[in-house]
Amino acid sequence: MFLGEQVIRSDPGTTTPHVSLTPRGPRSGPTFFLAGKVKPAPKGKIYWGAYRENAPYQTSLVTGLESEVRRRPAILMWYQEWAGQPDFPAADASWLFERGIVPMITWEPWKPPAVFATLVVDQPQYRLARIAGGAFDAYIRHYAEEIRAYGGPVMLRPMHEMDGFWYPWCGTVNGNKPSDYVAAWRHMHDIFQQVGATNVTWVWSVNHVSVPSSPDNQFEHYWPGPSYVDWVAVSGFNWGLASPLSIWKGFPSVIGERYQGLLRYRKPIVLTETGAPEVGGNKAQWILQAFTDILDEFPRLKAVIWYDKRDTPLRDWRIDSTPESLDAFRQAIAQPRILSADAAQATTITR
Repeated sequence: MFLGEQVIRSDPGTTTPHVSLTPRGPRSGPTFFLAGKVKPAPKGKIYWGAYRENAPYQTSLVTGLESEVRRRPAILMWYQEWAGQPDFPAADASWLFERGIVPMITWEPWKPPAVFATLVVDQPQYRLARIAGGAFDAYIRHYAEEIRAYGGPVMLRPMHEMDGFWYPWCGTVNGNKPSDYVAAWRHMHDIFQQVGATNVTWVWSVNHVSVPSSPDNQFEHYWPGPSYVDWVAVSGFNWGLASPLSIWKGFPSVIGERYQGLLRYRKPIVLTETGAPEVGGNKAQWILQAFTDILDEFPRLKAVIWYDKRDTPLRDWRIDSTPESLDAFRQAIAQPRILSADAAQATTITR
């Protein structure tokens, strides 16, 4: 999580039935051949989800979240870098599927720094032109084949926040241009289509502000085209006083401008990273008001992923950073218009 203001880094609650799984060799996989794409929540409703560090690899972090908030998320997001070319975590995705949770993988072509407060964007190996030119085709194809073999739904969020200078896939660093990003995205997407990994829901994710704010780095220059994207997305936090560059902001001030810009694409919108700290204002009140604002003022916003992690003592985005914040989150997602486990997954069933 590198954002423009500061460089940093139960009860299911629905009545939708689970889809049973059957073993596929050493792993589990859905009984149908391939899932479809995740469709938006019905009018007036949203899916809720979370990112929690080391989940789902440590399954207790997922079940612990369910116990804390008393509902199971519809979506679980996590990050996976390309360094070392790791496999698609099929066993973990299958475990989530059995619990009615759709995995969202933020897929990152880079080698992350050991300390996330350090920028390491000069990574020529992962230059966008190399991705578009085929240097990673074998890895991309293998990953796509693994997702297809898994068969369940996957929301894939490649090269997120590309309009921010903190990642090597930004169009202003590492020898890149925004047009290189478009070419790399389309190239990856084409390989997945060739493999037949149509169970992937493609999530194109921008930052809440473009940094730098130069004319050539505006988010629209990174748009791959409507046939290459299923959902559009934005990252946006209320930083409060957790950064010397920020002030306490209400939810509409966090993503309102970018939300309006994303409406042009006529795609469902997901807030893929959000949170608030405990410094600068009342976090519990902010949580309750944010979910009210989402439901009442942002009708095209169809899913919200809470960034449930403490990055530093001041940047404590966790749901349970205080008992009051945890109680507020429980109240917010207990509303019948906030959809939990099974809801998003059920839209992908094609049989």
